Amino acid sequence: MLEVLIWLRLKALSESLKDRLSRDVILSEETNAIFYSQWFYTAAKLASSISGLQTPEAISEKLGVPLFSLNKAVEFLTTVGLCIEVDGKIKPGPANTHLGADSPLVGRHHQNWRVKGFEKMSLLQSSELFLTMPATLARSDAILLRTKIVEFVDEFVKVLDSSKGEIIHCLNVDWFEVRK
Repeated sequence: MLEVLIWLRLKALSESLKDRLSRDVILSEETNAIFYSQWFYTAAKLASSISGLQTPEAISEKLGVPLFSLNKAVEFLTTVGLCIEVDGKIKPGPANTHLGADSPLVGRHHQNWRVKGFEKMSLLQSSELFLTMPATLARSDAILLRTKIVEFVDEFVKVLDSSKGEIIHCLNVDWFEVRK
């Protein structure tokens, strides 16, 4: 019975994360499938908010994505309204999108960014941080820490909301029980 109660609590926490993150736009499944297919679609949308990175050429150079692929991504982003073109510059459209944990695309989205993380690990700079910390703990403490991670996400989003875009960073957080 205790495990059922713990599972229900974790499920509620997962759902509350989706509700906590604001969305300016809800994308169709077809649009989501394209937008979340490659990491650089999201990265290009983010880059469009940074002065000096508002052309396909500049974004391509910064991200290390071939210009042909980046042009395709920018065309998609402007067609669906996630970015707009103003005076020859790419600018962000609606600020926030979000995939819920129940989306069939969420795994792909997480994988895309973790692959980028794997690539960066071999070129780690002092301003970057990778942490892997397997541990044993009580179930109740696992729930407590999960709650604190969600609270951190709330604080993280508040900082992002008031921050001027100058650089692109990615935060990947994995918290899971190691089991069969």
